[in-house]
Amino acid sequence: MGSWSAGGNVNTARRGAFGLGTSSAAVLAGGYSTGFISTTEEYNGSTWSAGNNLVSTATFYGGGCGTLSAGLKAGGNADGSTTGTLLTETYDGTNWATSTNLNTQRCYLSMCGTQSAAILPGGIHSSALLTSSSWNGSTWSSGGDMPAAKCKQTTGGTQSSALTVAGASTTTTIDVNTAFSYNGSTWSTGTACNTAANQLGGGGDSGSSVIKHGGGPDATPITTTETWNGTSWTTEGNLSAARNYHSSAGNSSSGLAIAGYDGAANRNTTERYGLLVYSYNMVGGGISGGSAPTLQAMLWSGNGGGIGGGAASILQAIIFISSGGGIVGGTASYVWNGSQSYVLTMSGGGIGGSTADIIQAKLFTGSGGGVAGGSAPYSFTLPTFVIPLYWGIFTAANAPITGGAVLSSIKIMRVLDSFLYDWSDTTFKSIGWTTIADIFVEINAVNLPGYYKKEVNVATWNDGWYWIAVDYMGTPRQNSEIEILIMDGKISDYRVCLNADTTISSRLASASYTAPDNAGIDFLEKWVLNKLVESPSGTWKLYDDDGVTVLKTWTWNSGTSTRNKAV
Repeated sequence: MGSWSAGGNVNTARRGAFGLGTSSAAVLAGGYSTGFISTTEEYNGSTWSAGNNLVSTATFYGGGCGTLSAGLKAGGNADGSTTGTLLTETYDGTNWATSTNLNTQRCYLSMCGTQSAAILPGGIHSSALLTSSSWNGSTWSSGGDMPAAKCKQTTGGTQSSALTVAGASTTTTIDVNTAFSYNGSTWSTGTACNTAANQLGGGGDSGSSVIKHGGGPDATPITTTETWNGTSWTTEGNLSAARNYHSSAGNSSSGLAIAGYDGAANRNTTERYGLLVYSYNMVGGGISGGSAPTLQAMLWSGNGGGIGGGAASILQAIIFISSGGGIVGGTASYVWNGSQSYVLTMSGGGIGGSTADIIQAKLFTGSGGGVAGGSAPYSFTLPTFVIPLYWGIFTAANAPITGGAVLSSIKIMRVLDSFLYDWSDTTFKSIGWTTIADIFVEINAVNLPGYYKKEVNVATWNDGWYWIAVDYMGTPRQNSEIEILIMDGKISDYRVCLNADTTISSRLASASYTAPDNAGIDFLEKWVLNKLVESPSGTWKLYDDDGVTVLKTWTWNSGTSTRNKAV
């Protein structure tokens, strides 16, 4: 669910101005203060500062779209009448310049698109209009008629995918909830919003991703906010203060409600909208970091971004993270187990995947992080659970070997699918590695000679076994292997093969023994939870890690001092 929080105040309280840009780089210009004005202000995400004036003062309730460095303004009036103007101006981030006039006089309108491709539906020219005007960067032309006349509405999207919603159907009718969609050539009736309103704010990136907020009659503005996802309207958190005749910037995931009128006076406040991102400080992992504050921010699908890239679709998702846990990739399918974690099934990824599809979720984020990729406005810090891998390198006489890091090698394989770890991007791949092996770091050649270390972050690894092979390519040649079991982003168990090739083969061979077949040497396993229990009296059982499976059984008769062979 989205919510509003306070932004920076504008320098001049006003209503009926037009806004454009993003939530962190916005433009506010024109409107009515104590009179009709042409002043411009720019927003950097926290503070409004003065910019250069518009060419004309005929800007009350005109339309605006584009960006801070490439903005477009059209229509409006300079006297509060319903006649409207033909004036068009463009903005380059510093100065406004006049451009080709509109093909129809309009005011009390909204528009969407860019400085080179925009659509302007409806508005008023003495009466409410059902026509629209299309802009190609140099001239205006007819964009087709809407199903019905509409003015004082909000419009979001692009020239080829737009939605205009709410507003009024005549110059005097108050508050309609109709919506019309545009495909680049034709307008059609869409799904009506939940709350009728006119003189409202809003916008969006496409006809299937739009926000509307505030509006209402002059004396009784409202705080209602709704978003459109292409299928249905959702009621979001209310504006902190009721307002109409206000300006907008940004989109349905990160937007601004600027200035306006509260029923009694012009406002100078700004509110910032975003989806809720909850921040927690977790122990040992999860998606978190530091002592992160709770942010009033929003996670939404970005163009080519979302969580970790690709075509991720993220809609109000819930991800429960346990202490020491995290979200892993692959085809993870988790359910709530009462104490650890719960996530919905993900295909192809999760955090960091390419086609992750996480539905109804909240993202837990850490300070300094955010949603990576594309145009997604927020990011997150991936979970961290770093394990150090230690290795000692010694001669046959057990003398420590120093300076051996450059000749060392470490490789990691995921046992489930035999994918190898690419050190360059910390992902597991079947082919196409950049750095398939890395080297160790010598800990301290003076105080701890012969010992080396390599740190690996395992927090995002799939649950399961991982095979780690280390090799020293100096003299004498040495290698070792270890398998680690990762569960919930941390090591749960391990089993190790202790340098079989060098320690066993070389030394036994040097003592005139025939070297064993190393390929047939089993792993020496460390059992974490196994236990020996006498039950019933005189019968001993060795249990596996699960405490249920019996590995060995034997009996002992203390009276006759006899025992049978363990089976």
